[in-house]
Amino acid sequence: MDPKEYDAIVIGGGITGAGILRDFALRGVRALLVEKGDLGCATTASSSHLIHGGLRYLLYDRLTTHATCWDSGHIVRIARPLLTRLPILWPVYRDHRRGLETVETLLESYDGFQP
Repeated sequence: MDPKEYDAIVIGGGITGAGILRDFALRGVRALLVEKGDLGCATTASSSHLIHGGLRYLLYDRLTTHATCWDSGHIVRIARPLLTRLPILWPVYRDHRRGLETVETLLESYDGFQP
């Protein structure tokens, strides 16, 4: 394995490294993936594997919400057959400071961020 044979070397075979390697391959970039263990054995394996649009940031960081929605929308467009849509339950407790009306408003605002 001669590093001079490659245009790029990707370190880490988690979801990010695999995604970068795929992107390079689609662009015709000769890339080498280097992983010290099994593919997906660390960070990727212990994540929830959810692709989401940053709803939790909406209350305090709209730019991050916008960026994560754009990213997740891009992933959906290029890899739809690999994804499964899951419902998410959002509990609203009677005495919680963010009651049902706040949650409904938040979710309605969030809809505008979706691609």
